[in-house]
Amino acid sequence: MKRPSKKTLGYIGLAIGSFVLFLIYQFPAAYGWQMVPANLKRGVYIQDIEGSIWSGKASNLNIAGESIDTLHWQLNLLPLLT
Repeated sequence: MKRPSKKTLGYIGLAIGSFVLFLIYQFPAAYGWQMVPANLKRGVYIQDIEGSIWSGKASNLNIAGESIDTLHWQLNLLPLLT
């Protein structure tokens, strides 16, 4: 059986890397909130989380008695790289 060329392996690596970046970019914020340990969520109440961890919104955020009706976020990491 013939081994794939370095060029073919490079394309496969690029495809896999692109797919992983896409999955990270689309990671749901609601699922991310579920993954936060319970001791860090103590005193924090969030309802109706929508969007990804990079861009989304949440309703009825309450932290230690302070309330925010709607929270929107837009995370842009590009300025950190420059």
